[in-house]
Amino acid sequence: MINTDATLVEKYRATTQFEDALKIIRPAPERRAECERDVATALLEVEWAAKIKPVRTAAQHKKELKKLANALRRAIKLAGAFPPEYQIWRGKDSWIAKALERQLKETEQAINWTSERVRKGSPRVALVRIAAVDSAYFLLGRYGKRPPGLSKEGPWHSLAEALLGKDSDLFPILRWRLGVLTSVLTPVANAHNF
Repeated sequence: MINTDATLVEKYRATTQFEDALKIIRPAPERRAECERDVATALLEVEWAAKIKPVRTAAQHKKELKKLANALRRAIKLAGAFPPEYQIWRGKDSWIAKALERQLKETEQAINWTSERVRKGSPRVALVRIAAVDSAYFLLGRYGKRPPGLSKEGPWHSLAEALLGKDSDLFPILRWRLGVLTSVLTPVANAHNF
């Protein structure tokens, strides 16, 4: 059986990205082999993320949600015209209309949520950049001397650039992902007593 970890590490060991990442992380000698495997895995993830087609933007979802909201409004009007003898009544209201109104309210909440978080014309964040930033965060958290900090000259930014393979201003993505990662990881860590 082929040792896939060793094959993966050998594939990336000769790259400058791999060397730069290890220089930034500076893992403890006893954990170096494990760190090399994880760096190689991170480079593979970044490589795969670069090949993935872009996902739909929030603005595209908002457009579809608006179409759904309009369809639900039309359906609510039609439900009012539905003959009473075929309706199951819950008090004085038709159950069909109430269910549709609930769906409409949830759809409008989703539209509002999207509107608050996406400015018109805001650029789409490339998945490859997210993969590099997230991998850098986890690598530094696991093998670094201290947890990743938020600065343009810090190890998190440098490692994300190294994994990406080019100089790039990733700071806005770091700030955004730090909020996402801490909101997800803190409750998990608390639940598992990490």
